[in-house]
Amino acid sequence: MTASADRVRPIGRATPVDAQGMIVNPCHPDHIVAPWDDALATALALIRSSLGPALHSVYVRGSIPRGTAIETVSDLDLVCVLDGAPRPPPRGWSPTIDARLRQRHPFCTGADVRGVSIERLMEPERSAALRFLLKTQSLCIEGPDLTAAWDAVPLAHARMALKALPASLAAIRGFMQETSHRGPGERRPRCRWIAKKIIRAAFERVAERERAYTRDLYPCWEAASRHDPHKAADLYQVLRLAIEPEDTPAALEHLLQLGDWVASNPPWTNPAP
Repeated sequence: MTASADRVRPIGRATPVDAQGMIVNPCHPDHIVAPWDDALATALALIRSSLGPALHSVYVRGSIPRGTAIETVSDLDLVCVLDGAPRPPPRGWSPTIDARLRQRHPFCTGADVRGVSIERLMEPERSAALRFLLKTQSLCIEGPDLTAAWDAVPLAHARMALKALPASLAAIRGFMQETSHRGPGERRPRCRWIAKKIIRAAFERVAERERAYTRDLYPCWEAASRHDPHKAADLYQVLRLAIEPEDTPAALEHLLQLGDWVASNPPWTNPAP
């Protein structure tokens, strides 16, 4: 891997579970502060204009509703719930919102906006991962909060990233096989994407020992390293690539090797000594 400035900072925190072992949602409206409140207002206005009466509710997740967002590093991660769609969303509505948001608020790295029908979301077997994120890591900022009626989530069920990791690794391997002829810049977003998947899955391996949950990258690395210290340096490189991704085959190969290790080792389920 190539040498680069280390932009890793000890930012973020894990949230302890409650007395019943349930995950506590760390998101709160008071955590949405300037300049992110303006960016969020812009995104909401664009969403309302794009979706119209089809829009049921909007959830924001990630660092912004937790109060840990960093300018020029963080993005807006939004889930729009659609109800019966009187008219289909316009073609390309999500990329358009992303482009306009970055233009108006250059401190924000973009907007990851996805839509899901209320019918699909209300079927737990079809939307388990998304329901987990909305219940435990998101804040409803528009419309009725569907998650208020959902059961709390026990920490033992917090293995979404870990369960999805083999498929994520396979996707990166497929990308590497199919795009070797493409130009520079193709690998960098995949590098960031898979590095985040790996470091969060590494945390989920030890979450029950930690008695806490987080998706913040630095505390994910800290916790994983406490319980697998022989992998601390390797996992730090994964953390670094999640923050400062590289556009090299070597970086992706390194991540695949570490991802295979995380995916092949069972999670810690016994209490910490």
